[in-house]
Amino acid sequence: MIRRPDSLFSRLMVALLAVVGLTVTIAGVLIVRERQDFAFWAGEASDFVSVMTETTEF
Repeated sequence: MIRRPDSLFSRLMVALLAVVGLTVTIAGVLIVRERQDFAFWAGEASDFVSVMTETTEF
């Protein structure tokens, strides 16, 4: 069973951290997608391959 925060301040902090974490995750995904699209359309095939290699190294 998950223990929930008791005080109002604790609940506010948990909600704030969840929203910030979600925002950072979405921004990161959008940046990676845009970077891949830009490399594909603006550069040569070698640039696209380098970006794909960097992305998949995680």
